[in-house]
Amino acid sequence: MVEKLGLDVEGLHRAFSTHEFAQRIQDDIDGGIRSGVNGTPSFFINGQMYQVKGSFHELADPIGRLIAQSRASS
Repeated sequence: MVEKLGLDVEGLHRAFSTHEFAQRIQDDIDGGIRSGVNGTPSFFINGQMYQVKGSFHELADPIGRLIAQSRASS
């Protein structure tokens, strides 16, 4: 699969074996926990968290409401 994506296989093995990105990954996990994220995918729109359980269409209503509010206040 890695080859099909055109990724550097050796570079990927090197990153895993040296833990090159371990701190960055842990920082992202910690930031998510601090923000209240307890699953993926999670999205923040104007500071409001949305956890999508089905499809991304679940975000259409909140985004539509925000667009309407923005247009109404302009």
